[in-house]
Amino acid sequence: MAFKDTYTPIPFDGDLPEFVGQQEKAELIASGTVFPITGVRIKEATKYGDKYYVDITLDEEPRTLTFGKGGEKPVTTREDLLNNLIAYFKVDTTPVPVKLVKAGNAQLLELV
Repeated sequence: MAFKDTYTPIPFDGDLPEFVGQQEKAELIASGTVFPITGVRIKEATKYGDKYYVDITLDEEPRTLTFGKGGEKPVTTREDLLNNLIAYFKVDTTPVPVKLVKAGNAQLLELV
């Protein structure tokens, strides 16, 4: 059975899976854990500004990573990857394995 046959997309304005908090992000960075991205959405005008919502799977559970979009100091390498993933998931639903890494103060997604 293909991934497409079993995956149910999360409604953009519906309930989201549990968000990955800062402590858990730090643990993912420290451990070098590889996890799949299954989708990326943009949510505009949240109370924290525009955000990327990144659907992932951790320990076989759907979760959501969030990253700021744009702003005064955008993380262009991360935004470029996420924008390309949005386009990719429009034509292919194969999950993309990544790991979370730290570069200076920024948290980046590294393809593996």
